[in-house]
Amino acid sequence: MQFITKNKEYIVLFVLLIVPFLLWVSTPTAISHFASVYSFLAGLGEISGILGTVLFAFTLILSARVRILEKLFNGLNNLYEQHSKLGQIAFMLLLAHPLFLLGRYAVTSTDIYRFFLITTNWQRDLGIIALYLSIVIIILTLYLRPKYHIWKQIHAFLGLALFLGAVHIYFTPSYVMNHNIFLTVYVLSISAIGVFVWLYRSVLGKTFTREYEYIVEDILYLNSSIVEIEMTPVGDAMKYTPGQFVFVSFSDKNISGEKHPFSITSHNTEGTLKIAVKVLGDYTDTIHQHLSSGARVCVEGPFGSFSYTAEKKKKQIWIAGGIGVTPFVSMAKNILFTPDFDVVMYYAVRNKKEAVFLNLFEQIAAKTKSFKIIPYYSDELGYLTTEIILKDVSDAPERDIFICAPPVMIHALKDSFVKDGVPHIQLFSEEFNL
Repeated sequence: MQFITKNKEYIVLFVLLIVPFLLWVSTPTAISHFASVYSFLAGLGEISGILGTVLFAFTLILSARVRILEKLFNGLNNLYEQHSKLGQIAFMLLLAHPLFLLGRYAVTSTDIYRFFLITTNWQRDLGIIALYLSIVIIILTLYLRPKYHIWKQIHAFLGLALFLGAVHIYFTPSYVMNHNIFLTVYVLSISAIGVFVWLYRSVLGKTFTREYEYIVEDILYLNSSIVEIEMTPVGDAMKYTPGQFVFVSFSDKNISGEKHPFSITSHNTEGTLKIAVKVLGDYTDTIHQHLSSGARVCVEGPFGSFSYTAEKKKKQIWIAGGIGVTPFVSMAKNILFTPDFDVVMYYAVRNKKEAVFLNLFEQIAAKTKSFKIIPYYSDELGYLTTEIILKDVSDAPERDIFICAPPVMIHALKDSFVKDGVPHIQLFSEEFNL
């Protein structure tokens, strides 16, 4: 049961892909897929196109920020990470589709160069256009790394590529697709859902997405690179769980209007919503320099399942690295309302100047025996290791361990904890790489 709970997203993916594969294999054909080189290459081209389309559609479905999928993938950060990986796999399958067919035609025709050209065969041309569009988008987003707002606009065209690909599948003659209504319905249904999600998120998002309106009340500069922004609600206030995050856009003439994710640092009882922002690029630098009180804020959320209250074990270890401390701020504030927990927190930064929330953590620790804070300065002590933690906390292998830090630190600590005997199911992480 634990295996299913821990790997439920992979089980869903397996079922998603094995169904069309089995339907394809079970379709009776006049000539076996393995009867000759020609039929074998044709079969590989067909199944790679089918599986690539299904996976491509599913990656667009993942981008919709649907609650049930967020829960399935153990948080939005992990969901987006899988979205990126699955998108690349889908692209490779779709690229393999014409290449296998090209191999088939390479041994039957001397007019190969026309294969990738736009011709008068509109059904085939739609597939070629969809493939070219996907190639351009993948190159731009994965390798040229444009600025966020440009990347977001480019990314939106993936839905158009899927739509063209689905039309190509429906109208292109195919013995298997024409003789297996269940396979046709399955592939086109998944594609239709993917296109709908694309329209919902990219075109109609403003109309159907629940958003909350806030006004910037105060801006607290914690140090030279981190600010905490306090916002008061206009109308209904958003309810959230400690450790969650939101997507925020500011209505300020000096700041672009795209949405970015930030962890919540307030508690529901405070009556205001707070987020912490560190200068990590052009957008956050603009916020740091130009955001002013009174600016209107659009908030979408909350998102994330990274919360100590969601797990069964009352004894826990929290590890914060740098700005990864932000989800632990609201969690630490909430610990005063859950005295039955026993939490040891490591706050790893380079030096004391970077430990912007240390005073808050120390105040909370002074009020309850449920919480202990251990600042860790890497300039003096080197990198934080599991050896240090296991030495400090004797029962660490029996505790749930929460980590929010740069990805390199998270992966290193999780791998080391597993080697030290901590079960993988007791490790929870949040990577701030959306």
